[in-house]
Amino acid sequence: MLTDNQRRRVRRNARERGASTVPELLPLTWQDLAARDGWDCYICDEPCDPNDFVQVDGAPFKRMGPTYPTLDHVVPITDGGGHSLVNARLACLRCNTSKGNRPLDVCVRRRLRVGLPVSSALLVELGLAVKAVA
Repeated sequence: MLTDNQRRRVRRNARERGASTVPELLPLTWQDLAARDGWDCYICDEPCDPNDFVQVDGAPFKRMGPTYPTLDHVVPITDGGGHSLVNARLACLRCNTSKGNRPLDVCVRRRLRVGLPVSSALLVELGLAVKAVA
C-alpha cells in the first residue's frame, strides 16, 4: 500500500511524462473491460474468474486469488499511458502483478524466457510470432 507522499510522487512523475493522472474523470473498471473483450486475460489467455476471492472475516475487504480479473494499463501510467479504454485491458491478478509497471514487450519477453504462458494474439501483436494463414 502506498503512502500519500508516494502516491503524490507517482502522480507527479506520471504528469511529467505526459500522462493524465485524473482517473476520477473516467470511471473505468475491469467489469467494463470484461464486457468489451470477454473474460480472458490478454497476457496469458486464461479465463479470469470474478469469484476467485475469499472474504476476510471481520474485515471490509476480500483477498483476491490469482485468476481474479483486474484492469491493466498496457502503457503504464508512470510511462505516460492514459487511463482510457484504449490503454486498458483485462488481466488476471497473477499476470498484472508480474507485469507491474514494465512495458508490455519487456513483460512478454521475460515470460517467454522463464517459460510462462503468453497469449498467441499478444505475440502476434508484438511481432514475436508469425500470424498463421488459413
